[in-house]
Amino acid sequence: MLLKTIRRWRNSRGHGVHSPFAFRLITQVFNSKHPYYAFSDIPQLMSAQELAHSHPQLHHLSYRLIQHLKPANALEIGATDGYNTHYIASALYDKPLHFVHYDAQMQALLQEWLNHRYDNITITNRPPTVGYEAIFVNPADCDMTAEKLVEICAPQFFGVIYDIKSPAGKKLWQALNKMELPVVSFEKAHMGIIVKDDKLKKQHYYI
Repeated sequence: MLLKTIRRWRNSRGHGVHSPFAFRLITQVFNSKHPYYAFSDIPQLMSAQELAHSHPQLHHLSYRLIQHLKPANALEIGATDGYNTHYIASALYDKPLHFVHYDAQMQALLQEWLNHRYDNITITNRPPTVGYEAIFVNPADCDMTAEKLVEICAPQFFGVIYDIKSPAGKKLWQALNKMELPVVSFEKAHMGIIVKDDKLKKQHYYI
């Protein structure tokens, strides 16, 4: 536990991070203090819908990752309230976002909330395609496996897993890191971030 804490302290400041890609992600994304307008606009919008700002660290990280890595599309699956969806859709601009929700009544409600503001969201009860360059998963609310995640993603992608401390999240996160893939992965609080790219060497960081 102490060793992990020391590694987290060092990695979170970029110390001991030999990969230029990982160093840039830590210093320019994870540690960024840039105040995007969305960070104030979206909470105001959601407050009008009487929804609390549930996980700002997750929301801000999702937005920053999209801004930095610029995926051509994204999938969100297992989210329950649609809050993070606003950040993902806003960061994507006009690029497509597929949002999977299994409850028909909640689907209709989220369509009412989201589609009047964004025209790049498709709300469905199943992932409608493959080749996702970004995927956001709440394992507690879906049956996603590591194999399925890789199967529906593009050859190069990034994923955010939340909550990796929950039983389902821990299982998915450990399975992803055990796969023989060219990935750089990061653990930050209750979030797991994984980036797959053939140019990368397999590395794992606590930040």
